[in-house]
Amino acid sequence: MSVIYPNSAPPYSGIHALRSTGGWAQLKVRPTQQWEFNGAIGQDENDGKDLRFFPTAYASYGFSPFQKNAARFVNAIYRPCASLLLAAEYRRLFTNTFGVPTASGDQVNVAAGVQF
Repeated sequence: MSVIYPNSAPPYSGIHALRSTGGWAQLKVRPTQQWEFNGAIGQDENDGKDLRFFPTAYASYGFSPFQKNAARFVNAIYRPCASLLLAAEYRRLFTNTFGVPTASGDQVNVAAGVQF
């Protein structure tokens, strides 16, 4: 559960709960001992009725309340030998704020590791 602060100035004397619904799904495939592929999607969405308690004063400072966050990712892990692993990952993040178009970002990671 998330919360919002309805007062725009300190001290933040009131807190309103935001009802939200979300979930995720993930999949792992290991076709050989050396290769592993993973993928996942997920999201969390706040109930729009609860966002009306959020004052416009925050929005004027650039802090619009989040209505929905979502993520997707895929990765591949290669194990050339028993103790070494190499991985690459692509992740896409989405944020939808109340009354503002959806923003998104991409992230690419590469990693190497030693297992002992």
